Amino acid sequence: FLHCLSKLAEYTREDIARKLEGDGRFACLLREVEHKLGPLSTPSVKKLLGLYENLGLPADVVYTLVNYCIAKKEQQFGEGRLPNMREIEKEGYVWARKELFSIEKASEYMKREQALRGRYPEYMAALQMQGRASAPSEEKYLSAWAEMGFPAETVAEAYDRTILHCHEFRWPYCNGILKRWHEKARACRRWWENMKLFLSAPNSSAVSRRRVCPVNGGASVSSQRG
Repeated sequence: FLHCLSKLAEYTREDIARKLEGDGRFACLLREVEHKLGPLSTPSVKKLLGLYENLGLPADVVYTLVNYCIAKKEQQFGEGRLPNMREIEKEGYVWARKELFSIEKASEYMKREQALRGRYPEYMAALQMQGRASAPSEEKYLSAWAEMGFPAETVAEAYDRTILHCHEFRWPYCNGILKRWHEKARACRRWWENMKLFLSAPNSSAVSRRRVCPVNGGASVSSQRG
């Protein structure tokens, strides 16, 4: 499926005319989208048709996608700012890759994204950037940190270490710190889960085992069961 996304068909004006005449759902979708965004140029209609036909997003999902992008744009830049079809198409690729082909799945995704985006102001404050909206290039980092579940206090600590090392704030450096912390935490959790399985396993004879926690500087933990 992902291979197909890189080879989308190119539509002509004649293709669009035939589709509008023969597919009532697409014709209705175009009317509703233009009601939201204003009249679309031919290239924009082609992008809309690509979302509907090539990516396979149903008409109601495409309409939901458009409204999602409108709300996201207004949240970033204020009421009245509208996304263009290129931005909507880009988000449509994300939806297709995540297989959001129903309203139910799209709603679950949007609810989760809204919860993650709710963390952005806290993170911006932790980075001493409060009072302004985050830029799209910054949000790729904020989204990743929210996905990893970091509280604002941890982001603030990563910020301090970035300033200490670089003498200025650098997004990639701060992101590297948080990614390393996340990987260490995951490694420790895996070790602990394995240790719990070992401790709960039935064993009729006395056995002494040694385990090493990868996060604790190689500290060993010995368990004797009998």
